[in-house]
Amino acid sequence: GSQWEVAGVAVATILAHILSGCLMLWRQSTGVYGAKIDFRHLRMDGILTKQILRLGLPSALQSMCFAGGCLITQSFSFRFGTEFIAANSMLMKIDGFVLLPMMGFSTAVTTYVGQNVGAGDLDRTNKGVRATLLMTCGVTLVLSVILYFFCPAITLIFGANETSRRMAAEGIRFVCFFYFFYGVQNILAGTLRGAGAA
Repeated sequence: GSQWEVAGVAVATILAHILSGCLMLWRQSTGVYGAKIDFRHLRMDGILTKQILRLGLPSALQSMCFAGGCLITQSFSFRFGTEFIAANSMLMKIDGFVLLPMMGFSTAVTTYVGQNVGAGDLDRTNKGVRATLLMTCGVTLVLSVILYFFCPAITLIFGANETSRRMAAEGIRFVCFFYFFYGVQNILAGTLRGAGAA
């Protein structure tokens, strides 16, 4: 039946990923790519593991909280009928699209700060953080203005009914005022992560 078809696709996908991973490890271990993986090197280093957990856990918890908040918001939307669900779905998709550049800048500044702090070049670190903040502010302001004035036209992409589109446009016009602050917060958090103060 249809349930087995869905389960079959899921099982096939998992098996394909496992097989692909095993083949990549085997191919890498042959040394043909110039960087040979020796399976003895895959043992965990206690000191490095602690450092990775110290730096990675705060980011992981932040992502989990964000995902959990989205899940709670989505579950509440089910109580208000199909038109509200459609509006919320449109809002989440547009919101996710707008957040992508901010997440990209945050990831970039984390790497940049980590490399420059590690090299002891704090002047270059400060210049990079300022430049990233300016770029983020510019992008968020442009996107916010576009969303505020053109959100009714943007919602037409989704093909929902007029009521859902109107609700989504109202939601977009509300959240677009906060992208600037979210962008700045993301860059500052990325800077702290890169400096090792996660």
